[in-house]
Amino acid sequence: MDDRRYCHRINFVILDCPTDAIPKQNHVDVFDIPESSDRRLLELHLLHHFVTRTCATLPFAHDPSTHTLWTDSVPHLAIGDSSLLYALLSVSALHLSEAEPHDLSLRAVHQNYLHLAVHSHRRGVNDLNAKNVDAACFTSVLIVINIYALLQDRVLGLSYEPPMQWLRMSNGLRSIFQMAGKRWLQGNPGAAVNVLIKSASSLSDPDALFAEGSRVDFAHLLRPVTCRGHCQRKGCEEGEGDDDEKMKDPEAREAYNKTVSYIGTIHLAIKAGEHDMEVCRRLIAFAVLIPDKMIELIEEKRPRALVILAHYFAVAAPLAKFWWIGDVTRKEVEGIQRWLPGEWKDLMRWPLTMAKTMTTSKGAMS
Repeated sequence: MDDRRYCHRINFVILDCPTDAIPKQNHVDVFDIPESSDRRLLELHLLHHFVTRTCATLPFAHDPSTHTLWTDSVPHLAIGDSSLLYALLSVSALHLSEAEPHDLSLRAVHQNYLHLAVHSHRRGVNDLNAKNVDAACFTSVLIVINIYALLQDRVLGLSYEPPMQWLRMSNGLRSIFQMAGKRWLQGNPGAAVNVLIKSASSLSDPDALFAEGSRVDFAHLLRPVTCRGHCQRKGCEEGEGDDDEKMKDPEAREAYNKTVSYIGTIHLAIKAGEHDMEVCRRLIAFAVLIPDKMIELIEEKRPRALVILAHYFAVAAPLAKFWWIGDVTRKEVEGIQRWLPGEWKDLMRWPLTMAKTMTTSKGAMS
């Protein structure tokens, strides 16, 4: 893929992000707040909280090298990059708001800084270069964590809408890292983001991530499902099996197979007793690594794609203790269950069990 196509994809997902992904409240925008001692004290408080509290709760915290990266190198980079600073402050404010849910001002602060981060990040990726590539990559990671944490706030009715902002932003993260690696990171051991990439070795081998053997526990998700005539999809008739036509499309079949394999690797990692933080890293990388075609199938609300998505959220249930995951399993699984045609509901037994048995114990440090 040439640089122009990278930039097109990056700009598309970033421009598409804020409308639904960031809740809106009636509050004063940070753009309108003048420099003052109150603002400086707030930002100092949020920076301190990020370094001393928030970093310990994020997917990379268990690795000493990446923990040092986020508590030392990233704040230092943020001094010279507004988008990274705003992204850092927004995550910190969101974390604080989880510990103090009755302080609505913290949510307003979070939303302001997230808006600022996204707007500033657009400009940064439009002029991606050797000087700002580290900051742009770290900003992307923090925005994706932000958007994932906000999934808990989604209001899901009878007509389930997939979390496309999170999926697209994660897709954009992949594009930024690919472009950065191609242009500036290879042969540059001094780039801070190389430490992050090196630490994620469990996510660097496609043969392992998408191995056929990894989907053994979820192979039933890829079997034919007979339509009963009420799948609500145009052109689908009773008996022909909605989505089974899609399984005849090699690209769609590969997307389903790879995505189920990736979910299987998360499930196997949990069963093998892998460190919770490493499992969290696998979890947050899901939408970064799955095929683009799978994201299209989810957006089309293909029943099989949504059932598979429900299983992704179900494997997150044991990690509900982390504040940025929380109640997302129950909300997304139940939302998908309500929308699915009847013939697909049997495949939702395990996700529903996980959603009902999960225990959520969120707090300031978890």
